[in-house]
Amino acid sequence: MRNKLFTLLSLSILTFVVLMSCVSAASFTETFDNSSATGSYTDNSFLGDNGVTWSFIEAQDEDVYGISGNGLMLRDLTTGSKITSNTILGGLSSFSVQLKKGFTGVGDRQVELFINGVSKGNSTAFDDASIHTFTLNDLNIEGNVVIEIRNIQDGNAQIVIDNIIWTDYTAPIIQDKPEEVDECILTGSTGNLKLSIEDFSVEKGYGDDNEWFPLDEVQVEVEVENKGDEKIRNVAIGWGLYNVDTEEWVIDDTESDFNLGDDTKETVYINFKLEDVSDFEDGSDYVFYVWAEGEDNNLDSKPDTCVWASDDISIEIESDFVVLDNFEYSETISCGSTIQIMADVWNIGDSDQDEVSVEVYNKKLGLIKTLEIGDINAFDNEVMNLEFQIPQDAEEGWYALEFTVYDEDNDLYENDYDKDESIFVLLVKIEGGCVVIPKVSISASLISGGMSGEQMVVKATVSNTGTSIKEFSLSATGYTGWASNVALDAETFNLGAGQSKEVLFTFDVNRDASGTQLFDIEVVSEGQLELKQPVQVSITKKAGFLTGNMISEGNWYVWGIGALNVLLILIIIIVAIKVAKK
Repeated sequence: MRNKLFTLLSLSILTFVVLMSCVSAASFTETFDNSSATGSYTDNSFLGDNGVTWSFIEAQDEDVYGISGNGLMLRDLTTGSKITSNTILGGLSSFSVQLKKGFTGVGDRQVELFINGVSKGNSTAFDDASIHTFTLNDLNIEGNVVIEIRNIQDGNAQIVIDNIIWTDYTAPIIQDKPEEVDECILTGSTGNLKLSIEDFSVEKGYGDDNEWFPLDEVQVEVEVENKGDEKIRNVAIGWGLYNVDTEEWVIDDTESDFNLGDDTKETVYINFKLEDVSDFEDGSDYVFYVWAEGEDNNLDSKPDTCVWASDDISIEIESDFVVLDNFEYSETISCGSTIQIMADVWNIGDSDQDEVSVEVYNKKLGLIKTLEIGDINAFDNEVMNLEFQIPQDAEEGWYALEFTVYDEDNDLYENDYDKDESIFVLLVKIEGGCVVIPKVSISASLISGGMSGEQMVVKATVSNTGTSIKEFSLSATGYTGWASNVALDAETFNLGAGQSKEVLFTFDVNRDASGTQLFDIEVVSEGQLELKQPVQVSITKKAGFLTGNMISEGNWYVWGIGALNVLLILIIIIVAIKVAKK
C-alpha cells in the first residue's frame, strides 16, 4: 500500500510540473474605447475593457494627438495627473503602454509606472511627435495588483497614453537546483541572515563581469549581513559554478567560517580559476550559486539558518583561440646563465588548430625567437619550452619578455568577444655576474709639446665597437695639477658601428710641471658614462741660467764658491791691464 501511495504521489507531482510548464500567461489590453474623458481637464472614471474600472485625475481626451482611436491625455506633474485601475486579479508579469506628445510645447514627456503603490520604473523621456512604447518585463508580481500611471514632467508637459497591455502572473518553471542549494532551502531562513552577490570581476584572463573564458581567474564579491540583534555563529559560505545541462558542478568549494555580530555586515571575496578547460561546453547554461548557513542566536527553537543567491554565467567558447597559461620559470637570473621558461599552450576553442607557433621578443637582450608548437586539438594543450642564454654584459634590472601566439597562417590569435589578442608579457630580473663591456675604445699618443710652460697636444682615437650608430661626448678630467686648461677640437660627434674618429686635446702646461703625469678621457653616450680611459704623459722641465737642472737644492754653496772665483779672476785681469798701461 505504501509503495502504491508513493507511486501515485510521484505521478501527481510529475503531472503538476508538466501542467505548470504548459501554462502560458494571459494578455489583456485597455483600448480606451469606453473612456469618459472630455475636451476639458477633469477627474472621472470609466469601465474599460476586460471589466477593469479606470479612474483618472486632471486628464482629458486625446484631442488631435490620438494614437489609435480614443486615448487619454495626462496634464502634468504639478496637477497630480494620473490614471489608476481598480484591483486586478491574477498578478502581473509584464506591462506596456503607448505614449505620444500632447500639444507642441517644448519639453520632455515622461511617465512612471506604479504597481500596488510601488514604483517599477520610468519611461524614456522624449520631445518629438513619434509614438513611443514603454515596456517592463519580468515584473513577476503575484496576487492582486493595482496599476497606476503618473505624468512626472512639469510645465505644460501633456502626454497621451493609449493601449495599456499587461500579462498576468505565471509561476516560472522550477529549475533543478544543486543538492547543496536544496539542502539550504530545506534548512530554511530565520530572516536575520541576508546574502547577496555584489560583483563579478575577471582578475586575469579575457572575460568580463559574468561572461568568462576557460582559464580566467575570477573574483566574486559576496556580502553577508546579520539583520538581527543577536550574534549568528559559525557562518559558513559555500559556492560553485553549476552546469545546468549536465547537472554537475564545474567547480565548487567552501570558505572559512566566521561569526557575524548583531546588525553587522561581512564582505567575502571568492577567488578561483576556471582551469578544467575540457569541462566547458558551448551552448550549455551555467549558474553561479553561493549559500551561507549558520546558527542564529536570535532563535532558540530553530537556530539553524541558511540563505542562498545565484546569478547566470555565460562561458565564452571561441572557435579559434589559443592562449598561454601556467608559466614556470625562475624570476631572477644571473648574467651569462641560461634561462628556461615553460608554459602550457592551450587551445580553448572548439576547433582543432594546426601548426601553432610562439614568438618570444626582447630588444635589449637581443632576443627574437620562434618556437614551433605544432598541432593542438580542441580543449587540449601542448608544452612550450624556451631556453635562452642571458648576455654576459647585460645590464642588471627588470626585463619584459613578450610572447605572441600565431596560427598556421602566421596570423596573431584574437578572440571574437572583444578582439583581445593572444599576447603575454613576462617579467624577469637579471641580477649578478654581469660584466659591462664598453661599446667604445680609446687609444692616445703625444703629438707635440711635453715641456713645462708650453702647450702639449695629445691625439685620441675613439672607436665605436658596438653594433649601431651612437652619439659620443668627450671630456678630459684629472689634469688640473699640471695643466691650467685643455681644449678639444671635437667634443660631440656620431659614429657608426666600427667607425673611428681622431680628437686632439691641447693642454696649457704649467711652468712648474715636470715628470710623469696622468689625465682621464671620459666618453659619455645616451646620458651614460661608457668609458673612463687613463692617459699617461711625460713633462720635461725647461732649462735656464741658474734655473732648471743646472741648480739643485742643497748645492748653493758650491755655486757660490765658483762665482767668487770667477769674480776674483776678473779683478786680477783688470788690475793687470792697468799696470801694463803704466
